Amino acid sequence: MPTSTRRTRFVCLSDTHNASPRNAFKLPKGDVLIHAGDLTKNGTPAELQNALSWISQADFQLKLVTAGNHDVALDPSSASDAFPFPVSSHPPITYLAHSSAHITLPSSPSTTFHVFASPYSPSPLPPPHEPHASHNFSAFQYPLSENPWSIIPLDTDILITHTPPFSHRDQGRGCAQLQKALGRVRPRLLVCGHVHEGRGAEKIEWEIDETEGLVRAGRVERWVDLSEGSKRDAKVDLRKGRGREGEWVCERGRVIGADEGEREGKEREWVDAGGRLDRLETVVINAAIMATSWPYRKGEGRFNKPIVVDLDLPVVGEDDDGAGGKGHSSGGLGD
Repeated sequence: MPTSTRRTRFVCLSDTHNASPRNAFKLPKGDVLIHAGDLTKNGTPAELQNALSWISQADFQLKLVTAGNHDVALDPSSASDAFPFPVSSHPPITYLAHSSAHITLPSSPSTTFHVFASPYSPSPLPPPHEPHASHNFSAFQYPLSENPWSIIPLDTDILITHTPPFSHRDQGRGCAQLQKALGRVRPRLLVCGHVHEGRGAEKIEWEIDETEGLVRAGRVERWVDLSEGSKRDAKVDLRKGRGREGEWVCERGRVIGADEGEREGKEREWVDAGGRLDRLETVVINAAIMATSWPYRKGEGRFNKPIVVDLDLPVVGEDDDGAGGKGHSSGGLGD
């Protein structure tokens, strides 16, 4: 069993929509690159290949990638000639489509974690996204009546979803079913995108009813991007005792104002705690690179910085059986 920890640096981004470090943003150094979907603008194989090219050339131990609703060429249900994701020709990339993996990084000493990643987002989208349906960017979507999130393993440390959960970095347009699953699993980190204006981070402190085995969101703190207006990296340091002063401010306390009654009812609903009483904190990162929503108008192509996250992860010995970068399917949409 792992007995010590080591800093592991994640560089998180989403919704690049054909943008790349070559022309739009600086890619910080790190151990693991996470892309939470919408690599492309129109979802064509050519756009996808260009995205794969710059990701595969990026200098990271591991690249974790899922798709998004714009990445039509990756969704067999929305493209008859779905582009086969060329994992074999891009070996540094681990592509996960509603599936999980146990990761052991090749660094010495090695760190390990469990990840689940999904390209899915709910359809139809709430306003103001409804008009976008005419553009047919509807890859990897599910009806609001379905819940695809019940299969997320309880041991998930890093959760990557294209859609944000409701009430967290979502501008009111996230998935309520994912929000409930977040309470059940309580990963250390959730990386998402999809809602470009929701870019940023929140820290959720979980309240657990040990008698009933239930959990709900308690205090929520908002991350302040201290790098804004400078050339410094946008950094969230989650190592114990390492956060910078002024980096987090209280967004919502344990008592929510009456003017947020509807939000309070959905946000603070008690859900099943998954049979566990540990894991009392989750950080949600919306890592959207494109700062404005579709359709992009001339002169509106402003880009956000990737968000760097430092985590202390368990160190494993040579006898550990974790498979670095190897994923296994967790099935399709749940009931």
